[in-house]
Amino acid sequence: MYETLTKRFEKVIVIWQQVLEENDPDLLQYKPDEASWSLGQVYHHLIDGTRAYQFVKIDRCLSRDPDEQKTKTEA
Repeated sequence: MYETLTKRFEKVIVIWQQVLEENDPDLLQYKPDEASWSLGQVYHHLIDGTRAYQFVKIDRCLSRDPDEQKTKTEA
């Protein structure tokens, strides 16, 4: 299951990278103001976040003992 999820995530990342490569670099670097991110920065953040954060969370969830008691944490 983990392998299937990672493959699906990797496919999404490849699509994001293709979109980045197909767009005008000026468009990707354009920032409406100093406090805003450019489109390229948003894509970069999504790609890095997916690889660095989401894969770790998926792995943690899939490696848990299925018989482990299910409890909610305090908000």
